[in-house]
Amino acid sequence: MGPDHPYPAALDDVTTVWRSLSTTTAPRNMAIFGASAGGNLTLAAVLKAKQENLPLPGAIGPATPMSDLTNAGDTFQTNAFLDNVLVAPDGDCDKRAALYTDGRDAKDPLLSPVYGDMHGFPPAILTTGTRDLLLSSTVRVHRKLRQAGVEATLQVFEGQSHAQYLFDPSAPETKEAFEEIAALRSTGATLYEPWLLSNLARAYADLGELDGAWRCIDEAMTAMLAGGAINWRRGRQSFVRQTKRPGVLSSEVSTSHP
Repeated sequence: MGPDHPYPAALDDVTTVWRSLSTTTAPRNMAIFGASAGGNLTLAAVLKAKQENLPLPGAIGPATPMSDLTNAGDTFQTNAFLDNVLVAPDGDCDKRAALYTDGRDAKDPLLSPVYGDMHGFPPAILTTGTRDLLLSSTVRVHRKLRQAGVEATLQVFEGQSHAQYLFDPSAPETKEAFEEIAALRSTGATLYEPWLLSNLARAYADLGELDGAWRCIDEAMTAMLAGGAINWRRGRQSFVRQTKRPGVLSSEVSTSHP
C-alpha cells in the first residue's frame, strides 16, 4: 500500500500471483473476489490480464468496488453522511487512495476500472447497499459490464453502508450475500481476495516466511466468509506457498489444487 508501495505495486503483485496460479490450476475453476479497494483490484486484475493476454478467471465478485477514484457518481453526494463506514467523499479513504495513485491520472482504467474496456470479462456478481457511498460506483460497473454483453448480477442490501455485509458473520445478510456469490460458480471455483494476495505476496518478498501471516489471514477470512459458503481452508491449500529469495517477489511459486 501507499506511500511505501504505490501503484502499480499491488496490481503487479496480484498479476504475478495470478500468472503463477493459472499455470497450475485451470483458470476457469478459479474466481477472484474483492471488496472496496479489493473490488477495484479485482476489476483491474482482469483488465491487466487482458492486456497481457493471460487467461481470465471463471468468475469475479467485485463487491462495492472503488471503481472510480475521481468520485464521479450520484451517491457520493446523496449518500454522504448516510454511509456510516466511508461517511463522505474526501475523507480518510480518499486520502489513502491518493497515496496509492501517487499523482497519476485517476482516470487510468487500471486505477479507476470503470473507465476500462470490459468486453470479454467473466461472469460477475456485484454487492452493495442502499446507503453505500460507492453504490453508484457499483451500479456503473454493473451497467458497463452489461453494455459489454457480460453476464453480471447486482445485489443491493437494504439500509447497508459500505461493505457492511462483511461485518457480522452471523448476520442473515452476510450469509445471503456469500451464498449468492458462491452460487455464481457451481463448479467449485476457489475465490481469492486480491488485496490479500497483494499483501501476502509482499510479505513473502519482505519477510521470506508467512506462518504468522497465514494465522492472521485464516482468522480474518474465516470470519468474513461466513456460513461455509466459500471454503477458505481449501483455497488456502492451493495458494502460494513459498518464494525463492527473500526481498524479491518470485514468479516461481509452489501451488497445489486438491
